[in-house]
Amino acid sequence: LRNIFRNRRRSLYTVIGVALGASLILISAGFIDTIDDVMDLQFKRIQKYDIMITFAEPQSEAVVGDVAAWQYVERVEPAVQIPVSLSYEDKTYSTLIIGLRPDTELYGLFSPGGDRVTVASGGILVSESIRRVLGVEVGDIIGIGSPAGTLSAPVAGFVKQGVGSPVYVSLNDIQALAGGQPVVNGLMLTAEPGNLDAVRDS
Repeated sequence: LRNIFRNRRRSLYTVIGVALGASLILISAGFIDTIDDVMDLQFKRIQKYDIMITFAEPQSEAVVGDVAAWQYVERVEPAVQIPVSLSYEDKTYSTLIIGLRPDTELYGLFSPGGDRVTVASGGILVSESIRRVLGVEVGDIIGIGSPAGTLSAPVAGFVKQGVGSPVYVSLNDIQALAGGQPVVNGLMLTAEPGNLDAVRDS
């Protein structure tokens, strides 16, 4: 006790140093846990496909059946991805819009509370980060501009996103944005275990 109180300044600096050292260890451990949670959300719960095929040019939806017939392919689901500019009042945000079927299984969408949600015709699902940037709430009308055309849609809900901040609409709605043609520019698929390389070669 005499050593502690004889030089109070030295003792105070020692306590502060130990506290900061312990804080660094706890913060580092917290970062590791956060990264693990983000990777688990993004690649085990959201992007559940084994392979994403992206086409340089839009393809007819008939390509879904063609790829489903490949050996070792278990499931194939179409998607359309288009770069867009979102606008609400005087704010804009550039991102990627993804069109999915309402019954998609290979791309999971989850509300901020963790419940599974699906895309519905006529509405748009927005990530929490875009919600903060644009200041939108459910029911607000967002303008969607793309090289293919423009449309507007009400915010149907919000989704958790581990990596990136895309927005989501139904496949039919995004095809309408792309000119009303039944085309896709991406396929999500799963392969039989141990045969991923064979499917990639196909």
